[in-house]
Amino acid sequence: MEWHVIVREDRHDDVILNKVRNHGKFYLDLFNGTPWRIKDRGLLDDHIRKTEIGINQYDLLVLAMVVFSIDHMINRKYSDDNWQRNITIYLPVQQPDIWAKCEDVLNNLLNFLSGDKWSFRFRKSKKSIKYQNNIFSSEHICLLSGGADSLVGAIDLLEKGKNVEFVGHHGKGITLIKQKEISDTLKKNYTNQTNFNFFFVEAPKTNGMTVETTTRARSFLFIALAACKYHCNEKSVNLYIPENGLISLNVPLTHSRTGSLSTKTTHPYYLMMYQKLFDALGFDLKIISDYRFMTKGEMFKNCMNIELLDSLLEKTMSCSHPEQSRWTGKSPKLHCGRCLPCLIRKAAIKKAGFKDAKYATNVLSKAPDPSKKGGSDYRAIQMGVERFLLSTNKNDYFLVRNSGPLGDNEIEQFISVYQRGMNELSTLLFNRTRDTIL
Repeated sequence: MEWHVIVREDRHDDVILNKVRNHGKFYLDLFNGTPWRIKDRGLLDDHIRKTEIGINQYDLLVLAMVVFSIDHMINRKYSDDNWQRNITIYLPVQQPDIWAKCEDVLNNLLNFLSGDKWSFRFRKSKKSIKYQNNIFSSEHICLLSGGADSLVGAIDLLEKGKNVEFVGHHGKGITLIKQKEISDTLKKNYTNQTNFNFFFVEAPKTNGMTVETTTRARSFLFIALAACKYHCNEKSVNLYIPENGLISLNVPLTHSRTGSLSTKTTHPYYLMMYQKLFDALGFDLKIISDYRFMTKGEMFKNCMNIELLDSLLEKTMSCSHPEQSRWTGKSPKLHCGRCLPCLIRKAAIKKAGFKDAKYATNVLSKAPDPSKKGGSDYRAIQMGVERFLLSTNKNDYFLVRNSGPLGDNEIEQFISVYQRGMNELSTLLFNRTRDTIL
C-alpha cells in the first residue's frame, strides 16, 4: 500500500493533488483548529517570530516533524509485509530547487533509518521566513536525551571548559523530568557554561487510529532540533552526539530480530548521511560522535568527573519503555530491567563499579516468563550473548558489516567495540567473557 501525506501550512493552503487517490491519502497540518495538527507548543511560531532560524533550517525542522509524526501515525501492520511502508510526502518549502537536489541523500538517510521507502514532492511555501545574521551562537551543540551516555558527553564537554548549547526532545511522560533533573545539577556545577533547550513535539492523535510504536524516525527529529540552534558563524559549529559504540552499531541479537529491535538511530552510516544533508543545505555544522569506539562501561570509567557522574547516574533514564512499569502499579520512573538498553546499562555500571538506579524487574534473580513479550525479549538477549560467546572474529566481522555500511579504515575498531561491549553483557548475564577477540 502507498501512503500520500499532504502537509498544509495554514488554513488557506488548498493544495489539490488530482492524481493521488483518496485511498491512502491524508493531511498533516501546521496550524491550530484541526485534528491533523502536529503538536509543538508553539515551537514553529516562536522560531518565525524571533527570526532566529534560517530558511533551510526551518524547512528541515518542518520536514523532521512531519517524518516523526508519520512514523507514529502509519501502523506497519498495513504494509504488505507488516513492516516496510511506502510513503510520499508533499511538502511546502522555501527553496524547492535546493531541496530537490537533496532528495537522494534524504531518501537514503530515511530509508536506512526507518526501513521504509520515503519520497518527497516539494512545492514553494507561501510563508515568509526572516533571519537575523548577527545572532550569537555557541560553537558547541550537544544532544541531551536524559540517558546515561548523553550525561557523560555533557560532563566531558563542560569539564573541558566549553560553553555548550544542549538540546533535548520530549513528548508526554517522564523524559522531561529526567532532562530537567540533570540540567539543574549541571547548571550548578558549571556556572555560565550551559544553555538548555527542551523541545516538545508530538504526532496528531485521531479517533480510531492505531499508532505505530517502533518510532525509528525519532532521531531524525532530534538532530533537526539541534540544527535549529546553529547560527552562521565565522567558525564551524560542532554538533555532539554522545552514544556508545555497541548501541550505535546495534547488531541484531538473533536472525529474527532485524526489524523494530535493530534500530539505527546513531549508526555511523546514518550520521554520515545526515552530515551530507547538512553540507547540501549549506550548514557549517559538523557532527561529532566521540564515543563510537567506546563501550558504555568504558564511557563511564573514562568520564572526566567520576564523582558527578556517579551522583547523577540514578537520575538518568536508559530504558526503552520506562512508562510500562506504571501498568503494574509501580513508579513510571523505574527502568524495566529486562530490555537491551537496561541490561547494557547494568553491565556498564557493574564494570565501572557505580551505584545504580532501581529496576522494575531483576532478571538476574528471576528470569521473566519467555512465553510473554518481556520474557521473549530477554531470552533473545540471552541467546545473542550465548551466540557471541561461541562465535569467532570472522563471524563478528560479518555481523558488524551487516549492521550497515562502514568505512574500511574503521572496521576493525567497530568490530573491537562490538566485542568488548558484548563481553560486558556476558559478564553481567553469565559471568563469562570470550577471550578470542581482536
